Amino acid sequence: EDGFYENSTDLQQYLNRNVETYSAVIGWNFGAFDITSVTSYEEAALAMREDTDSSPLRLLEVDQSVESQTFEQELRLSYDGDGLKGTLGAFYLDESLDQDQTANLFPMLRPDVEAIDPVAYPGGFDPVGSAIGFPVFFARVSNQQTTEAWAIFGQGQYSLSSTFRLIGGLRYNSEQRDFRTKTAFVEPTFEVPIFDIPLAVKNDNISFKIGAEWDAGKDVLTYATISTGQKSGGFNGGFLFDAAQVVPYGPEKITAF
Repeated sequence: EDGFYENSTDLQQYLNRNVETYSAVIGWNFGAFDITSVTSYEEAALAMREDTDSSPLRLLEVDQSVESQTFEQELRLSYDGDGLKGTLGAFYLDESLDQDQTANLFPMLRPDVEAIDPVAYPGGFDPVGSAIGFPVFFARVSNQQTTEAWAIFGQGQYSLSSTFRLIGGLRYNSEQRDFRTKTAFVEPTFEVPIFDIPLAVKNDNISFKIGAEWDAGKDVLTYATISTGQKSGGFNGGFLFDAAQVVPYGPEKITAF
């Protein structure tokens, strides 16, 4: 039907995103050996305003902005000789992230709340909804996170024959994340802090891969592998209003066959 995908909002919305990435790859060859350096730097910024309720009424309006700077460096040494192929390497990452987000809840109800008692509810501020049953507030959540990580790794392939190969790899990761989150109700003439909490997590992990490959025929490859991996723990950077919710989550681990 006509207009099925249309809505009528009360707020001018926008989404601005800017990403600048610079990278350099440098390689050297020494016969059977190759050395490769990969360096990158990235700056990213995002600003968004949305009429979250998507209606002509002023029920919920959200602004979000994020800025990040990331530096990465990887150095690899590769070897390709008779019966043996392999790579040794090291990796480093340094990243900072700043996030600022606001939520304006039920701004259309502020005049009604203030009319009930302008002293108890200045400007219509009523975060628990005691006046008319609906909470009315403007909240700001700001987060800052820094991450420093490094890893050393290696993987090799050894041919026992022209049709059978063994594969093995090992990687050590170390990551430190520091996080600070602050939430407050922000009104034109005063501010009510809810919490300001620093957190940190450190993740160290050793992962591996072992496997074998067999060329069973001209066009047939048979293989078997066991590998492990980990995704680091972190923090919830969303809208939180209870200090008990501000806890880090742990890493995720996988073993694949």
